Amino acid sequence: MDRGRSRGRTSWKRFVAVLVPAGLVSGAVLTGVAQGAIGVSLATAGQITLTVDRVESEGFEIMPSVSTSGTAALVVRLPSAEVSGLCQTSTVDLPVIGAMTTELRARQVHVTDLVLEVHDLGGALSLDELLVGRGADPDGGRVGHRAGKAVLGRMTIKAESVTARSFAAEGLQLGHRDGTQGCSGSPSGDGR
Repeated sequence: MDRGRSRGRTSWKRFVAVLVPAGLVSGAVLTGVAQGAIGVSLATAGQITLTVDRVESEGFEIMPSVSTSGTAALVVRLPSAEVSGLCQTSTVDLPVIGAMTTELRARQVHVTDLVLEVHDLGGALSLDELLVGRGADPDGGRVGHRAGKAVLGRMTIKAESVTARSFAAEGLQLGHRDGTQGCSGSPSGDGR
């Protein structure tokens, strides 16, 4: 064995040389997302569950469609919305580790061009200037719902994918837990 060369040691200079630029790039991307300069798309192999305390949106559309996985879904579009008490979870099965749930929480979110591929949606809904039927679809082919203003309360949404042009969050928390778990409580602190 060659004694002049050590094995299994970490070169701290190389480690720092890789870590610092990666950290700076990650920080720049997260800052861009937080300020709405970089679009956000959440898609998982499984289902995404969102719970929200309240959503106020200028504009609201629901149209039947086909999801990214090829199943029937409702496409919900909110052009500009203020979201209070957001909690988003998704669970994936990882080899060796098993099920792991990722949880994203935020007290307040401003989002533009939010599009959700929804399989289930429940809660309170108040709509102004509602149009139902083929006239609600800009292309005129599908029966849909369109409203000028929407207020959604205590919503639970099961979606396959979520996309947004911008997503600016206050009070953001991101974490993960072992197992299959939903939201552990509302970001507004009401224990939901």
